[in-house]
Amino acid sequence: MSDESILGGETDFSHRLNQALATSGVRPNHVAKALGVSRQAVGHWQKARATPSAEFIRRIAQLTGESFEWLATGRRGAADLAENVPLFGTAAGSLAGAIHLGAEPIDWLVRPPALSGDSRAYAVIVTGSSMVPEHNPGDLRFVSPGRQPSPGDSVIVQTAGRGGQVEAWIKRLVRRTQTTLYVSQHEPPAMIEFPLSRVRRLDKVLGTADLFGLGRRERVGLPPQKGPPMTDG
Repeated sequence: MSDESILGGETDFSHRLNQALATSGVRPNHVAKALGVSRQAVGHWQKARATPSAEFIRRIAQLTGESFEWLATGRRGAADLAENVPLFGTAAGSLAGAIHLGAEPIDWLVRPPALSGDSRAYAVIVTGSSMVPEHNPGDLRFVSPGRQPSPGDSVIVQTAGRGGQVEAWIKRLVRRTQTTLYVSQHEPPAMIEFPLSRVRRLDKVLGTADLFGLGRRERVGLPPQKGPPMTDG
């Protein structure tokens, strides 16, 4: 693909770049540092004053979790609608009934366009009623380990269960300290504390704004997770 061919598609490259940054929460200065270019250069791309090389676009796609094809051309590939998002069990909405997440998916779901290129995305089905009306029993929720949750975001908290199994809870992130993760629930209203020594993963549940690119969430310093929604140590 020539560099000139990346200007086509449903919008120009600068619009797609800004959309990818807003949806993923990746900051322009992080892009500049990762690519070894100046912040000014990234600003020129954002304002359609210049267009990066195809290789730079490929690396930006990796940083933001977008597909190279869409970022470069504005076209969505067939893979964006493929049934390739794994469904891993369910996520408990009450502390009395955490669900054990297995290593293998129980089903595969159609990938929403906003998750194009996000190889770590997965889905869960909500059980329990502690997060009603935000998350009702039976609701399907998509989760992106690569996106950093902010206070107020819904999250999947994965903790170490008995026998090495992983238990999953859907809650709302409040804050975390060096030793404790604080989350909240709706019914009954409560603040719940998890010792960080028990927390294996903290993954962001995607809301409407995330799935449809209707806003931006700032990152809060939680490192990106890798692999399927299981433990990393």
